Amino acid sequence: MGTLISKMAHSIGAEIDLAHGERDKQTEALRESLEKFRGLAEQLIVGIAIIQEGVLKYVNPKFADMFGYTVAECLDNMPYQKVVFTDDQKIVTEHMQKGVTAESPSTIYEVRGVTKSGQIIDIEIYGAPILYNKKPAAVGTILDISPRKFMEKELKALSITDALTGLYNRRGFIALAEQQFKQTARKKDGLTLVFADLDDLKQINDRFGHTAGDKALVEVAEVFQEVFRKMDIIGRVGGDEFAILAPETSLEYSDTINNRLQDQLAIHNARAGRNYNISVSVGMVYCDPEKPCSLDELMSRADSLMYEQKAKRL
Repeated sequence: MGTLISKMAHSIGAEIDLAHGERDKQTEALRESLEKFRGLAEQLIVGIAIIQEGVLKYVNPKFADMFGYTVAECLDNMPYQKVVFTDDQKIVTEHMQKGVTAESPSTIYEVRGVTKSGQIIDIEIYGAPILYNKKPAAVGTILDISPRKFMEKELKALSITDALTGLYNRRGFIALAEQQFKQTARKKDGLTLVFADLDDLKQINDRFGHTAGDKALVEVAEVFQEVFRKMDIIGRVGGDEFAILAPETSLEYSDTINNRLQDQLAIHNARAGRNYNISVSVGMVYCDPEKPCSLDELMSRADSLMYEQKAKRL
């Protein structure tokens, strides 16, 4: 019996030693993996962060630099919310929760970040769930996409902006006016559509050159910006044609705006050194909230009224 027990103990000991050896190998392998991860992460040009229980547990230098902190500051029990714009914190939390529950093992999404100085930046996050120190955590690869977002906004602005006057072009005006129409219909407010045409542009071009004609168009655009409110939508919808949509207005608005327009034109024409005066033919149409109408209908009516006024000037 003693011999049997001795053999069993020896066998169990051998198994324990083997288990210890395997554990040591695994520990060493894990240590080497961590060292390789840190070595790689700290040389990357994208930010890396590990978040556990709402706190940053690891960040690489790029992450810290992206948000204007030092690595030490980030790892001083800093909650991840500190680098995420307030309105977007819920989005990040939801994505991390989906990862932990395996509902969505990895996700890629865009949110706004906040730097130490308070600057808002656009970031793209690729997140995935991991185990960190044997506890659930999330690892994220963070890329600053602010330059890309800026370029996208610039390109979008170019696609809806008139290059000469800086006003909306026809495409931009129609798109924004249609949105305003929907809002106005819900609120049951009145609105006014103004069509205006720069008089005698051909004569200005013929007598003083196309540069003068361009200056006249720019000056008329300035007049409209001075006369109308910031909330009004102003566009150059043709060569010498402009359109303005003024929401939250009444039937009496047309008289008020026409007087302001004539006063402002007079101020510009009184400037010294002018070779010509600028004038505009105008058509104004009011949309009664009790009698809904379409944008196309208003534009057609305003256009007709504008040409009626232009014909009287001839």
